[in-house]
Amino acid sequence: MMNDEEQISNWDSSYALENSDHLWGESHVPYLDNILSEYFTKNNTNILEIPSGDGRNTIKLSGFFETVIACDTSQNALNILKQRISRYRLDNVVVLSENIYDLSFADGYLENVLCWDLLSHLRDPKGAIEILVRKTSIGGIIIGSLLSVGDSTFSEQHNHLEDNVIMYNNKLYYKYYELEQIESMFKTVSNVSVENIVKVSWLEGAHEGFREYEHTHESYVFVLKKR
Repeated sequence: MMNDEEQISNWDSSYALENSDHLWGESHVPYLDNILSEYFTKNNTNILEIPSGDGRNTIKLSGFFETVIACDTSQNALNILKQRISRYRLDNVVVLSENIYDLSFADGYLENVLCWDLLSHLRDPKGAIEILVRKTSIGGIIIGSLLSVGDSTFSEQHNHLEDNVIMYNNKLYYKYYELEQIESMFKTVSNVSVENIVKVSWLEGAHEGFREYEHTHESYVFVLKKR
């Protein structure tokens, strides 16, 4: 099995695009609208977006928060993000190279966090969540997602390493979750209340060099509140 550094390199390579100016999509993931309207009012102080990827959610967040701190380990993704920021003429997005396991922010600095489509690619998602909790201020909201076993990538032919774990195209680590596993994990995370866990699905367009056809995704989206 590849180590985390090899995974970071493989994800970075996924953003080396030739025929498109984005990998994941031009518009934000649909369920983000529901989350923002339910848990936030406009002009909240700041939000950490990790990973930012190529910025599909960044543009939407920039309209709700005074400052979006957009972070990723992929330099190729950050380069695409910077082009998007310039195209949309955004002046409230800070772009940083950050690893979720080694965040440079002071404890309690972050007001809110969006961690979309990262935790299912980590071997220690609980450890990553605990770091996010520590970096978030009391009362702050942490939003994240975990792939469901109903996601379309799970049913495709890939290298299955163990129960609910695959190496996508023999390069990228994917782990899929049942609701009970997520609920059990959160019971062991300190200083948070679980505000919501909901299963969502949506239609995705083609991704250059990745999945070059329309497909669906299914994930559990969770909302935590720092106590």
